This record gives sequence, structure tokens and C-alpha cells, in this order.
Amino acid sequence: QMCIRDRLKDAAERYRAVAERGGSPEQIQTALLGLARTELAAGRDEKAQEAARAYLEKYPETPGVDRARLVAAQAAAHRGEDTAREQLQTVARTASVEVAWEALVSLAESAQDDAATARRLWWEAAQRAPAGEDRRASALLKASALTGEAEGRPALAAELAEEAAQAADTPALRARALGQALDWYREAEQPTRATEVARRLACLLYTSDAADEEDSV
Repeated sequence: QMCIRDRLKDAAERYRAVAERGGSPEQIQTALLGLARTELAAGRDEKAQEAARAYLEKYPETPGVDRARLVAAQAAAHRGEDTAREQLQTVARTASVEVAWEALVSLAESAQDDAATARRLWWEAAQRAPAGEDRRASALLKASALTGEAEGRPALAAELAEEAAQAADTPALRARALGQALDWYREAEQPTRATEVARRLACLLYTSDAADEEDSV
């Protein structure tokens, strides 16, 4: 963790130096956005807001505006500001696909005290997830867990986990999703569905083990 903090600090100092020293508009835009994102990652939310707002004031018509608005909204959420939710909702409605999805994830994470709202937001994030990196499947698994644990609806939770398994890009996440579906079907006392999922999981694990053995030869 110390190494990560040191790297973030070093990156922030480098970005700040470029932003303050000046350069081409493109260089300053990159520096301000990099500074905002680095300060956010380091937990320095006020500094992240300052850099994001500086970008928005100087370059309001550039491609990085969506990302700057997202960083400002995320920092506001971390600081507990009253307008943070509205800011994130605006970004989710109006930004590019990638940035809008990240705003939805931030909204879902900030709504964990309200299980129904969090589950709805994770579901929406799953529907709007950009392709790749298991983002759709991961969001569906979050919705599944909230549906089963917080709302006490194991049958629906199992169905969401099955949907996550179908959406998963990697065998590891597919297996995790099927395992979650199996647990929820058992809790819902649906033995037929549980047996079907158990067979699919066993087949997946066998196939994965066989592939690993083949790769090691």
C-alpha cells in the first residue's frame, strides 16, 4: 500500500507540474484529467474536484468533459455532498457509454443502505455495461446478491446469477456465477433447477481442469 501511495503521489506531482508549467492545450488537458483521476484514486477528493473543475472551466467543449464531470461527481459523493447523487445521475444520463456506466456503478455503490435502489441500479448498470471485462456479469452478480440477501428473494437471485453466468466472459466468473445460482436455488427449495445448475457447473469445472492440464503438457 505504501508503494501504491508513493506512486500516486509521484504521478500527481508530475501531472500538476505539467498543468502549472503549461504546454499545448492537449498536454494541459491530459495533465488536468490525469491529476483529477490520480487525486481521486489517492483519496484526496478536494484536490480531485479542484483539478476536474479547472478542466471544465478551461476546456468545456473538449472530449474529456464527460470524464471530468464524472471525477467531480465521484469526489462529491466521497465527501458526502448533497448534490453528488444528482451530479452522478446527470453524468449517467448524458455521458458517453463508458463514462455513463461508471457513473451508474458509483450510484449503485453509494446506495448500499437502500437495497432495492442499489439492486435496481446494478441491474441498470448491467444493461448498459460496455462489452468486455466481465462488466455486465459482475453487475448482475451484485444485483443477485442484493436480491437474495437484502430482499429475501432467492429464486429471483438465482435467475440473476444464471444470467450473469451467461454474460460472463471468463470461465472463472462463469463458475462463480453458477455457484451463486446453485446456492440460491437450494435456498429457494427448487431442487430441479439446482440439479441442472450443478451439472452445468460440474461440466464447466471439468472442462477448465482439462484445458489447464493440456496447457501444462
